[in-house]
Amino acid sequence: MKKRFKKKNRPYTIGLTGGIASGKNFVAEVLVRHGAYLLDADKAAREVVSPGSPVLESIFEKFGCEYRLSDGTLDRKALASRVFSDPEALKDLNALTHPAIMDMLEFDLRKCGGKIAVIMAPVLLEAGGREWVDEVWLVDVRPGVQVKRLMKRDGMDRAEAEKRIRSQMQPEKKRKMADIIIDNNGNRKTTASHVRRLWDELNRRLG
Repeated sequence: MKKRFKKKNRPYTIGLTGGIASGKNFVAEVLVRHGAYLLDADKAAREVVSPGSPVLESIFEKFGCEYRLSDGTLDRKALASRVFSDPEALKDLNALTHPAIMDMLEFDLRKCGGKIAVIMAPVLLEAGGREWVDEVWLVDVRPGVQVKRLMKRDGMDRAEAEKRIRSQMQPEKKRKMADIIIDNNGNRKTTASHVRRLWDELNRRLG
């Protein structure tokens, strides 16, 4: 993905990312409580594949109509099972969806009335999004913690959870690309306090 957000006439933008079940939603909630304007890439991803959308039709053309449910919506679970087992299929899906997602996020970003915006995007770094934002905040957890949380959250068995995690960029590589690393291995109170300190520091930096 070559597209970049235009940085003129828009708020300072944090890219909030992390592996699946790392705790991004909780960190985003804390940031919103302190005044951040949140844009959710997952929400945008659902909207761009709404029934009748050009992106959805392109997905059916590429992957087959067996992923179309009776009401015309996308069988997200079935498609996820396929692409997380096939790196090339995942690459093809991202090529269809990412441009539309980025267009939607950029449109929403320019409506932001605040000083700081947060784009919560699980695959921000995988999609080359380091250049879209002013800085990257990574929510980081140990693999064992991540697997347990994913199994509990989505009702997956261990093998499926580990497969989903392996499909994403390796944590070591993400850490090297991040400006801020938020350790979310502990309890919520500790994480919230850390995020509040980071927020206060950012506001001081921005004046």
